[in-house]
Amino acid sequence: MFNSISCLANKDQLNVLIINSYHQDYPWTLGQNKAFKKEIIKQLPNYNIHFTTESLNTKQVAATEEYHQSFINYFHVKYRQNLPDLIYVTDDNATNFVIEHITDIHLYADIPIVFSGVNNLQLFEQYKTSNITGVFEFKNLESNIALLKHLNFQFNTVLWVGDGGRSDSEVIKKSNLIKQKFANITIIRIAHNQLSQLINLINKQPPAPIIITSIGKLKDDSGNLVSPENISKTLAKTNRLIMVTEDGYFLKKHNLILGGYLATSTSQGKPAAALAAKAIQQHSADNIAPYSEVPLELVIDWRQLQKHNLSLPEKLGKSAKYLTSHKLFLPETLACLFG
Repeated sequence: MFNSISCLANKDQLNVLIINSYHQDYPWTLGQNKAFKKEIIKQLPNYNIHFTTESLNTKQVAATEEYHQSFINYFHVKYRQNLPDLIYVTDDNATNFVIEHITDIHLYADIPIVFSGVNNLQLFEQYKTSNITGVFEFKNLESNIALLKHLNFQFNTVLWVGDGGRSDSEVIKKSNLIKQKFANITIIRIAHNQLSQLINLINKQPPAPIIITSIGKLKDDSGNLVSPENISKTLAKTNRLIMVTEDGYFLKKHNLILGGYLATSTSQGKPAAALAAKAIQQHSADNIAPYSEVPLELVIDWRQLQKHNLSLPEKLGKSAKYLTSHKLFLPETLACLFG
């Protein structure tokens, strides 16, 4: 015990402020935070790292300039006597907020900033700033359409479903390129921030698989935010094959999502921590190149494969992560799934 106390006493103190776009228990946010904390502690073993977390909660609160200014005032009161050594921000809303108010954030010190989960690939073209780097999130819709073909799923239309929010809108900027690549497939864009209206729009469409972009901002008819679990359950009632481009929508029990090539929260938070460690070591995030793309993970639910009578090619099967335990499948079942 005394050795542990002595070890802590010999370590340098490092204060890290985390600013999340969304509420702290949102699965995507929670995953990024956990991965970031775990990795930066590993990367910087000689530091005693203290984390403080703030959440803008923009899936429930409109990100108005008035709201932003109130947060800046709060930031000055709370942190001017205890400045963070590094600021880690998650997703587009918090990153845009910090960059747009960088003068206020840097009023007392030029603090390195690292982001993750940002869909806006033109971020540095829009904002000319310094001392910032991070990890971009790339929702690869092309790979998921190609995956449907590999699964021998019969389709000529795809429903591209989102909540119409900022993250969802950033993904849509790539739509023309995707439509050119899959000219023989009709891609129908469906977006609404109210779940019941989104379902109505989906039900008016011809039979087609759903590929989810970003739907974390969906609300019920009373204006309350809908949990990812209830979103998944409601979408499943449309009786369509459902694929996702990020984690957080799989159910722990009786999962209803097939899966797909997706950006995981861990694949965002972990490399962000590596960039943050470099920024701490060189006292600046300048000249640290951001990650424009991180590897996607193929995640598949075995039971959903069976439900839709689909088979995953052996080559893809070896690289996939399965939600259902391998122990539940006998060799003959594997042979059936892999053809």
